[in-house]
Order: sequence, then C-alpha cells, then structure tokens
Amino acid sequence: MKIAGKKLLMIARVLLGASLFWLVASKTDGWNLAFPLLSSPGILLAVIAFSLVGAFVEALRLTTLLRAQAVSVAFGDAARLVTAAFALNFCIPGGATGDLSKLFYLRGAHSGKGWELATAIFVDRLVGLLSMLLLVTLLGAACWPLVHDSPVIWTLFFIAAAMIAVILIFVALCLSTAPSLRRGFARTLHALPLRRHLERIAESFFRYGDHKGALLRALLLSFAGNLAGAAVFTALGWSLYPRSLFPVPAFLSMLGMFANTVTITPGGLGVGEAAFDLLFAQAGLQGGAAIMIIWRVGMLPLCLLGLGFYMAGLRPKAA
Repeated sequence: MKIAGKKLLMIARVLLGASLFWLVASKTDGWNLAFPLLSSPGILLAVIAFSLVGAFVEALRLTTLLRAQAVSVAFGDAARLVTAAFALNFCIPGGATGDLSKLFYLRGAHSGKGWELATAIFVDRLVGLLSMLLLVTLLGAACWPLVHDSPVIWTLFFIAAAMIAVILIFVALCLSTAPSLRRGFARTLHALPLRRHLERIAESFFRYGDHKGALLRALLLSFAGNLAGAAVFTALGWSLYPRSLFPVPAFLSMLGMFANTVTITPGGLGVGEAAFDLLFAQAGLQGGAAIMIIWRVGMLPLCLLGLGFYMAGLRPKAA
C-alpha cells in the first residue's frame, strides 16, 4: 500500500473512532455519569495512578523477559519506551504500533538481536493478555449467574477461556525440553523457506524453557497490575452504581478491556465505550460507557508524558 493510501486509511480509522466515541457517549448516559466523577480529584487521581502503575509493571515485565534473551536494558529506558508506546497506541490505529516502536528503538542499541527482541516483545504481549484472561475467568466464575443468564457475556467468557487454553498449549510447547519435540521442530523448519530466520525464532522461544522463572515473574507482575486495575474499576463501579454486587463492576470492566483490544480505531476509541455500555446493560446497569470515558481521561497524563519522551528522542543504550 502506498504512503498516501496508508495515511488515508489512518485518517479514516481516526474519524471512525471519533464518530463511534461521540455516538456512544452522546446516546447513552456516559457523559452525564462520567462528568461528576471527573470533577472528583480522588477518583481521577486514582485512575491516573493506576495508569502509572500499569506503565511501571509493563516496563519491569519487559526488562525481565529481555534478560532471558541475554538482552540487558536499563529500567529507565524500558519505562520511557513503554510510556511512549502507550501514547502511540492512543494516537495511531493498531495495537501493534507501540510494540513496533519498542522493537525499532531497541534494535538501535542491540544490533544483531532482532529476532530475540521481537520474541521477547511478543511474549511480553502474550503474558499481559494471559494475565488479563485469567483474571476475567476468575471474576466470571465469581459472577456465574450473570455469565449464565447473558448470551453476550457467556460468549465472551467462553472466548476468553478458549484463548487461555490455546496460549497454555503454545507455552507448554515452547517450554518443553523433550529432545524428540525439539528434533521434530528442527526437521519441520529444515523443510521450510527462510529456514535460518525460523530457526532463530524457534530458538528464542525455546530459550524461555531455561528461564521459566522469568516467565513466572512476568506473569505475576502482570496479574498484580491487572488486580490493581480491577480495584480501580470496582471503585468506579460502586461510585456509579452503589447497589451493584461485588465483583460485578470489576468483572464487566475487565471483560470490556478485553473487548477493547480489538484495535480498529486508535486505542479502541469508541469500540471500548460501546463494549462497556453493552456489557453493563446486560447486568441492568445503564451508562457503562462512563467508566471507559473516565479511564481514557485518566490515561491522558501518561500519554502526554509518553509523547514528551518520543519528541525528546528515545535512545536506549546497551547495558
């Protein structure tokens, strides 16, 4: 696709996201419910703090997974890369944008490690998704009557559970040290085109079999970050819907965040609001888009910080 075509596609996605956001926010009680809470310093500061904690956790997780690939990155450099990636994901359509920016800048400091860096970034994203899905299923089990009575929620819950199974099977294959499995992979790759590149990718994944502790630490860090997010969503839910039962607001919000990963628009703009509104409506709670609106506003300081890092120049150094 030519550059002009890509720009037009990006503009179309941005306009689509803005239109969806306006439509959902204006046609529901989202704005009316969100505004009083946005005027409350305590609520807004809690959401901003959560965004900063999320960036801290992701930076720590990334450095942990990179070390398993024999790539050492200073935590400060990783934090700047992660913060800039948050900003890029909010400005440019496609969740891969931030990950590609990490890979681009890390390769500048670690030449010859392209496939290892790409593997670590992919595993980082996979660990983050797995921890979210695990929390979604745990909260869903605690809200089983709601899951059982709503076809929409049941479908999303089933998809989350199925994705957990697929991820765990993939992880088990990568972590296996069985010689027969490794030889089978080697024979298969030998017959494929681009064999050398595929062998390096496979070797990078298999390397985590010797660093299972790094994967476990990354998963625990990510799960702790998601628990913090669930706590913030619980506080928002109880502020908006005082009669809602625990942990319904947290479950619906985390399920909405899972749906928000469909990044047709910048940061899932409009998509997330529609998902929250629909999911909360399934529980008889109107105006669920308000929670996503508050979350987006709370993310703005982190995004502005990330844009500042990006404009100043990201130059991670080889440690």
